Amino acid sequence: MLKKAILCLLVFVLLLSFTACGSKAEPETEPEEFGYILTNYSLLPDSITNIPCCFLDNDKIILCCWEEKEDATVSYAATLQADGTDFQKLPLDLPENAIMLTLASDSQGGLWAVHMIPNGDEDTPANYTLCHFNADGSMADTIPLNELMEESGSLRFASDRIFLNRDKDGNLCVTVKSSGAYCYLFDRSGNYLFSLADPWNPDAIISKADGQLTVFDTVGDGNYHLLPINMEAKAFDYEARVDLGAVSCVFSGGESSDYYFYDFAEFFTVDPASGEKKPLFNWSNLGLASGDAHVCPLPDGKFAVIAGTFSQTQQLRYEFCIVEPGIDDRTVLTMFSLQPESSILEAIALFNKSNDEYRIELTSVFSMSQDVTSDEWNNAIQKFSVELIAGEIPDILDLNNLPVEALSGSGYLVDLYPYLNNDPAIHMEDYFDNVFTALSIHGKLPFLTSSVQILTMFADENAVGTKRGWTVEEYAALKNNGDIIVSGLDPMQFLEMLLAADSQFVNWETGECRFDSEDFVRLLELCKSMLESEASAQLVSPDSQANCRYAPLTSVIFVAEYNYSLGRNANPIGFPNESGDVMHILIPANKIGITTACEHADGAWAFARSFLEPTLQESGWFFPYLRSSFEKIGAAASKGNTIWTGGMYNGDITEQDLALAREILGSALYCRNGDAGLTEIILDCVQDYFYGDRSAQEVAALIQQKATIYVSEHK
Repeated sequence: MLKKAILCLLVFVLLLSFTACGSKAEPETEPEEFGYILTNYSLLPDSITNIPCCFLDNDKIILCCWEEKEDATVSYAATLQADGTDFQKLPLDLPENAIMLTLASDSQGGLWAVHMIPNGDEDTPANYTLCHFNADGSMADTIPLNELMEESGSLRFASDRIFLNRDKDGNLCVTVKSSGAYCYLFDRSGNYLFSLADPWNPDAIISKADGQLTVFDTVGDGNYHLLPINMEAKAFDYEARVDLGAVSCVFSGGESSDYYFYDFAEFFTVDPASGEKKPLFNWSNLGLASGDAHVCPLPDGKFAVIAGTFSQTQQLRYEFCIVEPGIDDRTVLTMFSLQPESSILEAIALFNKSNDEYRIELTSVFSMSQDVTSDEWNNAIQKFSVELIAGEIPDILDLNNLPVEALSGSGYLVDLYPYLNNDPAIHMEDYFDNVFTALSIHGKLPFLTSSVQILTMFADENAVGTKRGWTVEEYAALKNNGDIIVSGLDPMQFLEMLLAADSQFVNWETGECRFDSEDFVRLLELCKSMLESEASAQLVSPDSQANCRYAPLTSVIFVAEYNYSLGRNANPIGFPNESGDVMHILIPANKIGITTACEHADGAWAFARSFLEPTLQESGWFFPYLRSSFEKIGAAASKGNTIWTGGMYNGDITEQDLALAREILGSALYCRNGDAGLTEIILDCVQDYFYGDRSAQEVAALIQQKATIYVSEHK
C-alpha cells in the first residue's frame, strides 16, 4: 500500500520535472577511469546442460559436465585452456551409470570426485562414492559414503546437491545438502577424519585465500553466510561466521582476495587482512550471463567466467569469457531500475557482449533478491524523483513499479510504434500482434516486454456454453442461480484487476471520470454479491465442486491443469465486463521504455527490440508472443521439458491444451497498467459499501469526486 502511495507522489513529481527541466542534463566530462572489459567470449558445447563445478588447476580449467539425454544423465570431466580454447573430455574410469556430482584437484595431476549411482527406486537412496583418479584417468581409490551419511542422518534426504573442495594441506571436505549441511572430512589420502553438521542449507564449499575450508550456506530466507571449518578443533568456527546478505554466488579466494562473491549486480573482492568488501565490476553491465556462474581467478587481475542462461525448456546454454582490466570506449546508454529481475539482467548481458557501438550501464537501487522495507522503498522513490527534477534522466527505464500511464501521458516515454513498424527485421505477422495492442496506451506503445503472464477465467462448457466472453449481468445471473460455483477469485482482487486493466471509467487525456455511472454501480454490486456468497459458502475446494475458476497462467502446463480439472470442457470465457467481449488480462514480465531524453535512439531501440527476439522470448518465465517461440516452448513443455514442473498437475499436455493457450494469448487485449494511486483511492472507498456503511450509489459518488480531483492533478 505504501508503494502505491509513494507512486502517487512520483506522478506529481514527474510533471514538475518536465516543467522544470524538459531535457536531459548534460553530463560533465570526466577523464577515462580504469575498469574491466570482457574478452575471449565463446560458447561451450550446446550438449552441456549443467556444470556443477569448475576450478583452475595450474594452467587449465577443469569442469564437471552433465548432458541430459532422453533416458539418462551423462556426466564427465573436461578441460579448457585458461583462454577458453581447446575443450577436451577427460577419459575418467567412471563406473557404469555413475553420475559425477563434483570434482576437486589432488594437486598431483589427478582428481578427486564424488559420484552417485541411482538405484532406480525413489524410496531407496542412491549409492554415493568418493573416488580418486590418477592423472591418466584410471581409478586409484574408492571410498563408499553411504554408511557415513546414514549414521549422521544425511542419506535419507540426499540428492545430487553434493559439493567437494580441499584446503591448503590437501584435506578434503564432502558437503551434502540434505536436511541441513553435513560435512565429511578426509585427509589428502582419503582417510576419514571427522564429520560436522549444521541446520542451515549449503550451496557450496569454498577454500579461502589462506586455504581454509568454508561452507556457503543459508537459513532459507535468501540471505547467505560463510561458515569456516576449524580443522584443529574439528568444529565449525561459529564466531568467524560472515553474514553476506542477499548474494547469488561465492567463489574460492586467490592471492589478492580472501574470497569473491556476486550479489546479483556487482562482483566483489574481499581483502584478506581487513575483510573489507570492494566491488570490482557490474556483472550484467560487462555482459556476463546471470544464470549458473563459475569464476576462476587468473594471473594479472583477470578472471575466467563460465556462466549459463536458462530457458523455459530447463536447458542451460553455457558461455566462456575472460574479464580483464581495460577501458570500454563504446557509447554508454544509461538505464535505471528500482529492482531489476533476472530477465532484465540477462537482456543487458546479452546486449553488452554483442553490440559493438553501445553498452548499457544499469543503475539499480536494490539487487534482484534483496529484501526491501517500506522505508527503503520510500526513500528510493524520493531519491529518483529528486534526480528527475535535477534533469538526471536515463536513456532507458525499467518501468516495473513505475506509473506507466502517467509517464506515457506526460510525454516522458517514446512511442515505440514507429520503430516497430519501420524496422525491416520485424514482421508483425510473426507475433501475436494483439499483445502490442494490449500494451498500448491511447494508441501509443510505451514499452516492450519479453513474455507475458495471462490472468483469465475458465468455466465448464456444460454450465456456460461455448461462447467466449460474458457481461457482468450474465455472470451475476449464473452465479446467483447456482449454475456456476467460482473458485480462486477474491472480490477485491477482481475489482482491482478490472480497474488496472480497463480504463473505461476514466479518460486520462480529457480528465473525465464516470465512476458515478450505472455501469460502475453494477460492478460494485456484483463484487459485493461475490463477497457475500463467498462468506456463506465458505471455501470451495478447487478440486471438487467449482466449475468456474480464476486462472493465472504462466505456461501451457497450467492451461492443461485447468482444462483437466474441468473435465477437458474448459471454456476460456475470460472476466465478465460491461461489453461482454472476451477479457483476458496480460501482465508483462518486464517493461522496457525509452525516454524522450535519450540522444542515441538507435542504440536504445537495438536494446529494446532484443526483447522481441527468440533468445529473450524463450528465456522468459511466461508466454512468449513471438509465434515460433511460442510453438517451440509449447512443444518442449508437452514433452516434459519445462521449468514449470513439480506442481499439482503431472498429466499430459494435449493438442487441445496447446490450442487453448494459442487462443487465449491471441485474444488478450487488456494489460494490467492502471494507475496505482487511483486504484488505491477506489479500493479504500469501496470498503464502506462492502461492509454496509454506505450504499453503492453513495460510494460511487465519493469515488467520482476523489477520482476527478486526482486525475485532474495527474493527467
